[in-house]
Amino acid sequence: MKLPLFILFLLFSCNIFAQVTIEQEGKNVHIVHAISENDNLHKIATYYGVEVFKLKEYNQLVSNELDTLKIIKVPVKVQITTRKKNDGNYVLHKVQEQEQLHAIADLYQTSLTDLKRINQKKKNIVRPGEYLLIPNNFPINTESNNTVISGLLSVGFYSGTDWEGENSTSYNLRGRLSLQNVYKKDKFKILSQGNFNMGFRHEIGSIFYKNIDQFHIRNQFQYHINPNIAIFGLSALKSQFADTNYPLADGSKRLVSSFMAPGFTSLATGFVLNGENFLINFGLFEFKNIFVLQDKIYGVRTYAYGVPRGVKKYTLKGCSIRADINYYESERFNFAASLFSFFNSDIFTMELRGNLTYKLKKWVKLTILGELQYDKFYEKTLQYRTEVLVGVSLYKNKAKR
Repeated sequence: MKLPLFILFLLFSCNIFAQVTIEQEGKNVHIVHAISENDNLHKIATYYGVEVFKLKEYNQLVSNELDTLKIIKVPVKVQITTRKKNDGNYVLHKVQEQEQLHAIADLYQTSLTDLKRINQKKKNIVRPGEYLLIPNNFPINTESNNTVISGLLSVGFYSGTDWEGENSTSYNLRGRLSLQNVYKKDKFKILSQGNFNMGFRHEIGSIFYKNIDQFHIRNQFQYHINPNIAIFGLSALKSQFADTNYPLADGSKRLVSSFMAPGFTSLATGFVLNGENFLINFGLFEFKNIFVLQDKIYGVRTYAYGVPRGVKKYTLKGCSIRADINYYESERFNFAASLFSFFNSDIFTMELRGNLTYKLKKWVKLTILGELQYDKFYEKTLQYRTEVLVGVSLYKNKAKR
């Protein structure tokens, strides 16, 4: 009995979906249903799972008669996450950048064939910002896992202060890889991030290369009191991969940094504010460790990065603020900034970084980087850096929402 009913439903669906389109007016998104000869208001409302009075209200109808109407607008919810159940027999999915049709089908646990048929697609091509009609019979997930991989291979022009606080101008070649994973379940959230840079910088007026490598790994556990406020625990590690040397006037060079010389680790706890485009961590208590694990970094010096020779590790206690901002004006334009500040009664450090990115082509980006850094603990100088980069980028979003 179920098979004939399913076949009838399939035939009826093909007839309905051949007549519908999806439209957006301001913030409202709706299905435009072409009225056929046998349609009535109750039949259309039942099919889409929408109450009759909502159809009348949305279309400003004073009665249940369709009269001479050729189309009717059906309000349908946009499905943001599969963790929430919306009313109705159908929902809408807004296609995100780099999202593919087969991944959307997997997300809502429907077949690619059915998704193409419902949305009248002959090919597996979707565009960012496009809306897709989804049958609202997918199971609700109690957890979500989202992994984003991005990278940039670029050439750039650099201006700023060098390790000695002197003005420096150079050009560089670098590769950057960023990994981010966000896992959510009920009130718990785990945010893992890894940023890796590797490249070489050529000093204008000089013949030597400086490496510009660095890695930064961060893990954060959150317990949400409400959707926007959470208690967090955080661990982080930052250092570089290889040696960096500074040229001296006599033609020799001096080692200024190496692997875990310096290296920075952090353990923090406090509360976090989550917004659509920002994440702000208020570390009420933080342990910040500065490592100098290689004696060769000292040379003739007694101290390096505030750590005395032979100590290896210096621990600071205080409070911190971490802020991450991401603003998307369009598919082409993106602004991102991060702030880190650590302080106690004697020490104040601050790192502010921002980048403005414009997508010239599908894989080609123009990026302007800026950085301000002040560390009262061991530098006591304000350092700045700016870079202009043009490069080839990659982006991969593996989401289960």
